[in-house]
Amino acid sequence: MISVKRLIFFLLIGMSCQSTGLLTIEADITNYLKEVSAAELDLQSDIIWVIEDAGNKPNLIGLNANGKPTKTIRINNAKNHDWEDLTSDKQGNIYIGDFGNNNEKRKKFKILKVKHADLSKDEAIAEIVEFTLPKKQGSKDFEAFFIYNNTFYIISKETKTFFVFKVPNAIGKHEAVAVTEHKFKGKY
Repeated sequence: MISVKRLIFFLLIGMSCQSTGLLTIEADITNYLKEVSAAELDLQSDIIWVIEDAGNKPNLIGLNANGKPTKTIRINNAKNHDWEDLTSDKQGNIYIGDFGNNNEKRKKFKILKVKHADLSKDEAIAEIVEFTLPKKQGSKDFEAFFIYNNTFYIISKETKTFFVFKVPNAIGKHEAVAVTEHKFKGKY
């Protein structure tokens, strides 16, 4: 026989979960953008910065909370080879990861730095962090990155495996350093 305390506990849990799974659509960006590959919240404003994936214009696009574009910054010294992700630092600089590599033939990868002071302009010249992989690693397809202690940690997308490499946040050319490899077990 179930105790009264347990019955009350389960009734309270059940009543508090009635709206679980219901989501509210806050914005629809499909009318404005073709293929958003990343979003980064600007902690110094209400703008959500987004980029589009490979083959689209080299633009950093600012959206308001309703998903409407409010700002477009053309990156004049870059091509959108395969822009995959965004991150930012404490100074408000935005970094664009141009490191997608679906066919795994790419040898050089880039991270574009858009200075915080340029986020109010219509055009910018990005500073470029370029990196290659150690020869023994072969080519990788990167999808995500973040910055920690002034170092970029870049994450690959492989079948049943992912790699993490690190690259210093310093303008110029670098060889990435392998940090870890993780192999997934089982089915997915």
